[in-house]
Amino acid sequence: MMARYAHIGAYSDSGSVDTGESWGWTLWNLIRHGRTRDTFQTNYVRGRLLHFRYTTASGLTREGVSGAHLIEQAGTTHGVSSPVPLLLIGAQAGAIGRLTALRRAPDATVRGARCFTITGVVSGERVQAACRLQIDQRTYFLRRIQREIVARDDRRMETIDYFTKP
Repeated sequence: MMARYAHIGAYSDSGSVDTGESWGWTLWNLIRHGRTRDTFQTNYVRGRLLHFRYTTASGLTREGVSGAHLIEQAGTTHGVSSPVPLLLIGAQAGAIGRLTALRRAPDATVRGARCFTITGVVSGERVQAACRLQIDQRTYFLRRIQREIVARDDRRMETIDYFTKP
C-alpha cells in the first residue's frame, strides 16, 4: 500500500471523518458538541501539486500544501491530514509510518470493495490509538481507517472514509 501511494503519478480523493461518540467528560467534548462529520479532499500530481482541504461540520476550513504544514494540522483534522498526503510525498512521519504491533485481521467489505484489514497501534506522549486499516484489494488504496483513541479521561472511536477518484 505504501509503495502504491509513493509511486503514483496523480491521485485525487474526497472523504469524511465521523468523530464518533466520546466516553469522557472533557472540555474538548463541550467544544465539539458531540459527534460530527467533517469532510476532506486531496489532490496530487507528482512533482507539481499537493493540495489538502479539510472542512469541519461547523464550516471551518483548513488547507495544506506541504508535508510540514500537513503534519501541523494533524490535531485539527482528526489526523486525516497525515496518512494519505504524507504517503503521496513518501514521508514516513505520518501516523501509518508510526504504527506498531501490526497484524493481519480477517478481510472485510467496505462499500462493495473487498479489503485487506490490518490492525496496529499508534502511541504518543498522552494518547494511544488502536487502528484498523482497510485497504482495497484491487487498487491497494485506503478505503477506511477506524481508530479507538484513548487520552487521559477521554475515549472515542473515529472513522475516516476515503472515496478515491479514478
